[in-house]
Amino acid sequence: MHKFCKTFVCALLMSWGLVQGVSGKAVTTSSFNIAPGETREWHVYMNTVNSNLVSFQMDITLPEGLTLNVDQCALTSRVLDKDQELFIGSIEKGHYRLVTTSFSFVPLTLPNATLLKLSVTADKDFKGGECKLHDMIMVNSSANSGFWGDEVFDVTSVPAKKGDVDFNEAVDVADTMLLVDYTINGGLYSSQMDVNGDGDVTIADVSALIDY
Repeated sequence: MHKFCKTFVCALLMSWGLVQGVSGKAVTTSSFNIAPGETREWHVYMNTVNSNLVSFQMDITLPEGLTLNVDQCALTSRVLDKDQELFIGSIEKGHYRLVTTSFSFVPLTLPNATLLKLSVTADKDFKGGECKLHDMIMVNSSANSGFWGDEVFDVTSVPAKKGDVDFNEAVDVADTMLLVDYTINGGLYSSQMDVNGDGDVTIADVSALIDY
């Protein structure tokens, strides 16, 4: 289906869904650190089992100096429809809207699983600030909706230190373990993983980190 048509249908489903609203905090994430000029990814979780949910919309507002990397964001393990796509639009600077619908009406059923992988880059002058997930609507296959409560979390600016994969301001064995796991299994990316600065994350970066 053409992307414009998909986006239109997503919006239509959302408008149909404003029939039965039930508030509750079903989406969670956690605060994290990032260094100025660096990129990192993190997960958003959906921590309840609601039957027959097939669509959702959420807004994310970022503090000044933090940019959402739209092409690096993705649906993750909770979304079972392999053809389902995530659409992201910019409403204004630092404010984005994320919309997705399963056109096969495959429900989101996995309990306590990741819902989204999001990626941000901090500019060179990033000072930290508060992020907010808000205006979150979920719709089921009967076109009834519910509303997820807002989720507010902090992003802290820390000094850049190559090899500090977890951005805790120290380079230690925990960073090595994370880097080894990423090279074998994949996972959440951070630009601090590129220890040798060649633009890629490989076993060579593990060796460079161990040497360090």
